[in-house]
Amino acid sequence: MTVIRTNNLPLAFTATTAAAIIGSFNAAAVYWFNPVNVGDQVSFQDSDGNLIWQGRCEVANQSQLFRFPAAVSIAGYQIPTLTSGTFYVYRS
Repeated sequence: MTVIRTNNLPLAFTATTAAAIIGSFNAAAVYWFNPVNVGDQVSFQDSDGNLIWQGRCEVANQSQLFRFPAAVSIAGYQIPTLTSGTFYVYRS
């Protein structure tokens, strides 16, 4: 998975390799852009493997946005599953 980081812009992940990042931040939202096939999946976990958010593609090429009700404090994170599309983590 390729990690794209630019200053205070959202963190972006693509489905080419696995990613695990150490570092604390507050997450405000996640956005799964353009998952390709029905059944594709994404999983967003903290560094201990606790699930923060997961998604499953129900309609091909339909993006998903999830806003956390309150900012979620995360100390390290990983994206163990991202089968297609680009996954963004928006920081607060």
